[in-house]
Amino acid sequence: MEAAGPWVQQWLSSPRFDPYLKATGGDVDEALELYVGNAKLAGALLVDIGHVEVALRNSYNVALERRFGAEPHWTSRIEEVLGSSGATKGLGRLVTSQSACTVAPDSDQPISIDSSASGSDRVISKLSLGFWVSMTSAVHEQRLWIPAIRHAFASPPSRVDAHRTMTELRSIRNRAAHQDSLLGLDVRSAHVQLLDFAQALQPSVSEVIAAMSD
Repeated sequence: MEAAGPWVQQWLSSPRFDPYLKATGGDVDEALELYVGNAKLAGALLVDIGHVEVALRNSYNVALERRFGAEPHWTSRIEEVLGSSGATKGLGRLVTSQSACTVAPDSDQPISIDSSASGSDRVISKLSLGFWVSMTSAVHEQRLWIPAIRHAFASPPSRVDAHRTMTELRSIRNRAAHQDSLLGLDVRSAHVQLLDFAQALQPSVSEVIAAMSD
């Protein structure tokens, strides 16, 4: 491999590479090695957080189906489920029209909704993590958390704890996805937090992550 040099800044940009240079006292070779290690760590975190995200959205979906019904699916009755327009805004930009379309938070791409099982499955898989995290915000405590979402957990935490944990994990997920520096992150603590949340949600998922995590 070519020795680290100006091409590294051309590749990564100075703002992205500077934290690694600072951490290694300006040693370009060590900084590049640290950057690559950061990228590998980010990839491992994305895998584990992804496992939790899949478990969360499927568990939340089951809880919402039990509360609001599966036929027609709750995603085709989004205003009924979310309540007032203020609550709807709290879950992101949700658009209701004659074509029954909604837009997932953090995305400009419309998600077509139909009430069939296959249609609702597609919607569930496309809704962003931000959508699911927002379901545990304070504005939704009475309408969503108490009658529905808390029942998604094998051992329900408080709404505040669930929301805080997933907000923090979402932030880490976003940093990892964008290849941001994780140098200041207490990775061990974050991973314990992830496993504890998974344990509260679905204990078997927590066990799988703990056994197979890189």
